[in-house]
Amino acid sequence: MLRRRGSPGMGVHVGAALGALWFCLTGALEVQVPEDPVVALVGTDATLRCSFSPEPGFSLAQLNLIWQLTDTKQLVHSFAEGQDQGSTYANRTALFPDLLAQGNPYSKPSMTLEPNKDLRPGDTVTITCSSYRGYPEAEVFWQDGQGAPLTGNVTTSQMANEQGLFDVHSVLRVVLGANGTYSCLVRNPVLQQDAHGSVTITGQPMTFPPEALWVTVGLSVCLIALLVALAFVCWRKIKQSCEEENAGAEDQDGEGEGSKTALQPLKHSDSKEDDGQEIA
Repeated sequence: MLRRRGSPGMGVHVGAALGALWFCLTGALEVQVPEDPVVALVGTDATLRCSFSPEPGFSLAQLNLIWQLTDTKQLVHSFAEGQDQGSTYANRTALFPDLLAQGNPYSKPSMTLEPNKDLRPGDTVTITCSSYRGYPEAEVFWQDGQGAPLTGNVTTSQMANEQGLFDVHSVLRVVLGANGTYSCLVRNPVLQQDAHGSVTITGQPMTFPPEALWVTVGLSVCLIALLVALAFVCWRKIKQSCEEENAGAEDQDGEGEGSKTALQPLKHSDSKEDDGQEIA
């Protein structure tokens, strides 16, 4: 971070962090600077910000930091091997060397779930972990409820904002069980500080919505009514068949008795003729 002090009779207008000053940093992997212009009133201070991601094992003793004008290449401020240089701009610019080794802690992660209702065991859900305004780039870890790491189906993106601080978004896709707790850990590798966020998902048992329940009850009633009607029709047919059989049996019995009655007199007259012959 460089602060340029205003002076009487000199207007301070920095068109952009890199538009008016060129920043050179050796011994680092990547440098981020704000893209928005920095504007200051005459006689006031203007603060120019930058950030960088150090390599593992990086030491500030290896740091060479240079600010200079982009058009004339005039030196504005330099910092080499722990010493401030650049007498031309003495008492007009100031560096904050005590902030060089410091990072920014990340905010407590916010957890979002999609979908977030009517979840059932076996559903695939997307959990998003978001943390903001940290520096340098964070290390993101996912864990389940037992503390086991989750490394599959994880997508993490980090973007620097206008202040050179990073916003982190990490997405985890999991298949939902009966119950599950998922934790997101955002670690600042410089400060060795962790920010935690977690979400507990309970898979609801299968239940019928009210509409489906009424449909089920209605179908059950209709089925019972149909079975009762079918049983009644079968009973009527069986009863009718039995009545017809009984009526036919009675008719046959009546015809048999009539035949016996008609034949009986004939047999009686024959016996009389036999008696007459015997008398004669």
